[in-house]
Amino acid sequence: AFLPNGNEMFTAGSDGKILKWFVKGSVYTNIPYFSNSFVNRNLVVSPDNKWMAVAGEAPFIQLFDLSDPNSKPKRLFGHKGQVWSVAFTPDGKNLITTGADSSVLIRNIESGKYFLVAKTKSNVKSIDIHPNGQSVIGGDEQGQIYIWSINNNKPEVHLQTKNLKKIQSIAISKNGKYLVAGDGYGNVKLWNLDENNKLLANLSGHRARINDIKFDPKTRVLATASFDGTVKLWDIDHLNEQPITLTDHNSWVWSVAFTQDGEHIVAGCVDNLIRIYPTDVTAMSKKVCEKLRRNMTPDEWSTYVAKDIKFEETCPGLPQGKNVELE
Repeated sequence: AFLPNGNEMFTAGSDGKILKWFVKGSVYTNIPYFSNSFVNRNLVVSPDNKWMAVAGEAPFIQLFDLSDPNSKPKRLFGHKGQVWSVAFTPDGKNLITTGADSSVLIRNIESGKYFLVAKTKSNVKSIDIHPNGQSVIGGDEQGQIYIWSINNNKPEVHLQTKNLKKIQSIAISKNGKYLVAGDGYGNVKLWNLDENNKLLANLSGHRARINDIKFDPKTRVLATASFDGTVKLWDIDHLNEQPITLTDHNSWVWSVAFTQDGEHIVAGCVDNLIRIYPTDVTAMSKKVCEKLRRNMTPDEWSTYVAKDIKFEETCPGLPQGKNVELE
């Protein structure tokens, strides 16, 4: 999770460690922040940058006061069994959680008091809060998606989720327009909440469980991370086109997060590595050109780009590849 300033980031791993990262350009450095004796599963930072909540294989949520790094985290109880997912309301005053007891709770950070939002027949593994702060959306292991009113002043809404099973990840876009869900079999569906919850697309391509889903800050790109070892980047305005697929992971990809400017995405993997990728085309091409010594030859352009597209230098400043052997 990135802090709002974009220069700091927190990560939590199955080794129990929580690290704080400092970002300077493309350089990431870290220091130990806290260590747990259990597996960390979920980490979120409040929008006001005051609190960090961590959940894992424990029957409580840890609440860290980010203004006092030396203070011990508070333990917030209420669920029976481990906590699956946590999310702050947009004003940062409340924390919504779901756990192995199939309950969804909302808790006031200041008072510590909590009450039940919903009780489901099946475990809700993932939740997200609408940017208007009025509703919470969750997906359960039976493939159901629910929309609950935080103030309990509206009836529960169910979304049509044909062919979704064991929902693992839910996300709402920053503008509140789109909802996306991914299940335990690699299926991903996207809805338009502004058009009466209309199903927009079935995004196919993953071969295994969807572990995490994120929208970029400007709602232009959707990222999906999977047990199949890939991260896919989908263009929201061109969903019928093939996504960019990031494949250089040795195994499962657990989580993804966009930087505050949306120009990079960070992926956390089972091989204990965190990988950083550019998402902006200009930034991508700049990094590729830094690794090259020349531009394409006209023959290479015809072969790998197209014969009917006019030849041009793709890396300004590098020599043209005319009469240069392939390397």
